[in-house]
Amino acid sequence: MKKESSTRADIIKNTGKLFSANLFTQLLIFAAYPLLSRLYSPTDFGILALFLGIGDIVSRLGTLSLEEAILLPKKRKEVYSIVGVSFYCLIIVSFTSFLFFLFNQFAVNIFSFSSCFLFLPVYIFLTGSVQICNFFFNRDKRYRDISFSIAGMGISNTGFRILGGLLRFSSPALIISSVLSQGVALCVYLVRIVNLKLFRYFSFLSYKDTISLLSVYKQFPLYVMTRNFLNSLSGNLPYFMLIDYFGASELGCYSMAFTVAFRPVYLFSNSVYQVLFEKFSSLKKRGSLLMPVFKGYLGIISLLALPFFLLAGYFSEEIFSFVFGQEWQSSGVYFRILLPWIFMVLLSTPLASISLIFSKQKYAFWIDVFYLCFRVGALACGIFLNSMEKALFFFSMAGMVTMWGLLIWYYFLIKSHDKDISSI
Repeated sequence: MKKESSTRADIIKNTGKLFSANLFTQLLIFAAYPLLSRLYSPTDFGILALFLGIGDIVSRLGTLSLEEAILLPKKRKEVYSIVGVSFYCLIIVSFTSFLFFLFNQFAVNIFSFSSCFLFLPVYIFLTGSVQICNFFFNRDKRYRDISFSIAGMGISNTGFRILGGLLRFSSPALIISSVLSQGVALCVYLVRIVNLKLFRYFSFLSYKDTISLLSVYKQFPLYVMTRNFLNSLSGNLPYFMLIDYFGASELGCYSMAFTVAFRPVYLFSNSVYQVLFEKFSSLKKRGSLLMPVFKGYLGIISLLALPFFLLAGYFSEEIFSFVFGQEWQSSGVYFRILLPWIFMVLLSTPLASISLIFSKQKYAFWIDVFYLCFRVGALACGIFLNSMEKALFFFSMAGMVTMWGLLIWYYFLIKSHDKDISSI
């Protein structure tokens, strides 16, 4: 009982360090949104959403998702080898994407929205680098440093956006702000790496050693990277599938609804995910029970979050019209439609490391393939019915059903593990 209480206290303490930074950052961002929604049009936000969607999808490929293996090795030398190979792959993918966006016809098409799409390779490299640093610092439980990075990203992004809006730079200001804020977050990590003299241990492996390391952790490029890519593509499907049918302005309204609903949930979930990943991993290594942590998380979050979700959904249209302006009223409608799915994301996403801990990447991959197909079908039905609201409703329901299925799967994985532990 004492050990279980200590585990819960450790999770709460470490989550608190990350969530406090996330909470401060989100409060700052949301305080700025009433101003930003009047400085920028829905079309500007629609173009930004398309930029971030493409950048997020490609960045998933950049590191081969090897950064998620940083928490697993016992030897410190192996950790630095994983970091080195991750950066090596990221550099190659970023440069390749630069050539692609520079010379490919697809790039010509997206440049019709904004010439700032040429910043995509820079955004991809910075985003991937920050992700690598997140896992590297998480391994050593340097949650204070991670918090500073999160806060730096949020503060700089908000500040650059306000400045660009006041100068009437429209969508390019939103795009450049996103790029610069990732750079600020990376600089926070680099300062700490220099201060701690950690750079002495980083090195790029030889070709032979790189191949050897990739063979050891081949499940991450094969399944985790592909799964992350599918998840990113799946989450950004509305921007790619709906923009030609309903226009950038409607996509901007959806983007605002999605941001207000999903961003706080994502940042909270990301904070808890890192802590639970480390906690589940260490408990499994020690041969301890996992179910108390699993049930404890679901119980606490359901109890605290459900009332807020219900109230937000009931008053969504009034809130969006009052806070962001009358032209954003449809965002309130989209916000209410998305809430059931967002609530299930809040419950399930922080527990996604369970599939990694039990080496079930292959099964998780096929679940995500099904999820992607499910969502494509959902949006296609809405397009066929010529209704943005119906498309997003089907999209939200597909997400909610899939998240429920994942939670049930995680439950049985943990139940099987704990049963085996108890029988020893």
